[in-house]
Amino acid sequence: MRTATDEVSLCGCYIETMFTMEPRTKLTLVFSLAEQTIQAQAVVVTRYPQVGNGIDFVVISPEDRLKMARHIATLLAENSP
Repeated sequence: MRTATDEVSLCGCYIETMFTMEPRTKLTLVFSLAEQTIQAQAVVVTRYPQVGNGIDFVVISPEDRLKMARHIATLLAENSP
């Protein structure tokens, strides 16, 4: 499934989707950030029908965690006054 993410952190994210998944569903996520990808094993923790799911990252490699941290820092720098 391809979907939009929101509220991304080093611990998890929120995905926007009309077709939500049940809590405790295990997932493999692949993020496309700029020209790189990040993969994480995750679990659904919240469900808002026809809106989206809250996701916790369970396993993410140190290299991918660093890529995610850099991406988040870039976004914060771009959006700060």
